[in-house]
Amino acid sequence: MRSLKNIFLLGSFVTVLAGCYEDHSASYFLKHPARLEAEVTRCQGLNPVARSEDRVCDIAINTAQQVSELVNEWRAQPEAFGQKILKAQLALVEAKALTKHLSQKVDSLQGQHNALLNQASRALQAANESLRAKQDEVNAMMIVVGLASPE
Repeated sequence: MRSLKNIFLLGSFVTVLAGCYEDHSASYFLKHPARLEAEVTRCQGLNPVARSEDRVCDIAINTAQQVSELVNEWRAQPEAFGQKILKAQLALVEAKALTKHLSQKVDSLQGQHNALLNQASRALQAANESLRAKQDEVNAMMIVVGLASPE
C-alpha cells in the first residue's frame, strides 16, 4: 500500500513539473505574437548583463527582429512579399509530402535491414527538421500579413 502511495505522489510530482514547463522557442513565439511582445518588453526591462544571460530573451529578441525585418520587407514590396509567401507555402507542402513518404518508408523497414532503417530514420529526422523550419518561416510571414489586416 505504501509503494502505491509513493507511485501516486511521484506521478503527481511529474505532472506538476510538466505543467510548469513553458515553451519558449521561436516557433512558439511566432504562433503567439502577444506573448512575444510581452517577453520582449520584459527583456527590455532587464539590465544588459541579465538580458545577455537570459536564453528566453535571446530567442524572443531574435524572433522579434525577424518579424520586424519581414514587416519592413512587406511594406517595401507587398506584391513580392505575397509571392514569397506562396513559394514558402509550396515548399512547406513539398516538405510535408517528403516527410510522409519517409515516415512510410521507415515503417515499412521496421524489423528488416538495420542499415537501411537507420538511413531512412536519419533522412526522416532531417526532413522533420526542415519541415519545422519551413513552417516557422510561413508562420512568421503570416504574422506580418495578420498585423496588416484591418480586422
